[in-house]
Amino acid sequence: MRLRLALVAAVWAVAPAMADVPVYHRGVSMHLEFTDTMAHLARVQSEARNIAEAGFDFVRLTVDPFVYLERQSDEQTNQLNAGVLAAVLQIEKNGLKVIVDLHAIPKSGKREIGSVEYAETDKVFADYGAVAASLAAAIEADGTTGRAFEPFNEPVLDCEKNISAKWPDLALQLHDRIRNRAAQITLVMEGGCWGGAQGLSALSPEAFHDDHIIWSFHDYGPMIFTHQGASWVAGSPHYAAGLPYPPVQEALTAAVAQSRQKMAMSDIAPDKLHKRQRQEIGAVRYYFSHNHAKLETEEAFRRVAVWADRHRIKPDRILFGEFGAIRPGSSSEPSLQSRSNYLLAKRRVSEAHGWAWSVWEWGGSFGIAKSEGAGGIEPALANALGLSGRN
Repeated sequence: MRLRLALVAAVWAVAPAMADVPVYHRGVSMHLEFTDTMAHLARVQSEARNIAEAGFDFVRLTVDPFVYLERQSDEQTNQLNAGVLAAVLQIEKNGLKVIVDLHAIPKSGKREIGSVEYAETDKVFADYGAVAASLAAAIEADGTTGRAFEPFNEPVLDCEKNISAKWPDLALQLHDRIRNRAAQITLVMEGGCWGGAQGLSALSPEAFHDDHIIWSFHDYGPMIFTHQGASWVAGSPHYAAGLPYPPVQEALTAAVAQSRQKMAMSDIAPDKLHKRQRQEIGAVRYYFSHNHAKLETEEAFRRVAVWADRHRIKPDRILFGEFGAIRPGSSSEPSLQSRSNYLLAKRRVSEAHGWAWSVWEWGGSFGIAKSEGAGGIEPALANALGLSGRN
């Protein structure tokens, strides 16, 4: 540890004066796709214009690390970096700041590696770190003061109880790898267990010896509401239907009936259906229990506030980096009013602490835009987020 501290001190001693940490307020995630370059940049420009018109001041631009890791040459990596920077420039032309988010997601389909596997072995994590350092260096070299870099989205380590946390050490390794190539860029770091408050509270800011870090956490609680009906999740959220926010008692009977019907139409084996219904319907009823949803909505904020106070982290160095609720795709998923109520509740608590926030997402299954990102924001959601037009 003493050797590491000495090396860090030496780096900072010779590094040029660092730019100020960007100040963010209201953000939304936008997704980068490495497809046809001209068509892609046209979409980025259109979405960025709509985002700025809505009243946001920054974009969290997601970049898939899998695309980088399947490349085999420095030339290909440089081409990808150039594509990211071109997208960043299009966003900035609309008066928006940018956090470039190297957005790890779980493996699926043709993707044989994902957020779990990136941190599974020293070799793969080293390869991932090389990609992160390369992209950070490219962003830093390109300039502007409103940019930051988030090197790992939602590490899925450290959710198990009574097991030593692994992510804090890996986060430190990743941080040091990036700082060897990009000494000045502001970093956005988050904790383990899906980037939640629990994971953030396991990190020690003092161990990083870095004043140019914004600390981020994600929260979707209560998951049974925010992810109800989602095809990619298991258990209660997958089978839940008709849950409003907040959970008024008058809606309980209908939600139980819809959830039970959804399970009856699923692929659960008939001999297991009754037991599963009892279990999952119990979770639906629990959602409606007294004050449960409100407590779960606010618990993450309390945990982060205690952590920030303990480590003397100022409010402008905390980012509520992801929150949202699934977009209605059928009558069984949350209504626009319920989504608005939920976003309003989360946004108000975050702002009461003086923290910046970034909602998930502009287009997509949790999208807040009118039509999969192509149009402007849904007016009810804009009101819930406290947006009043161009930033």
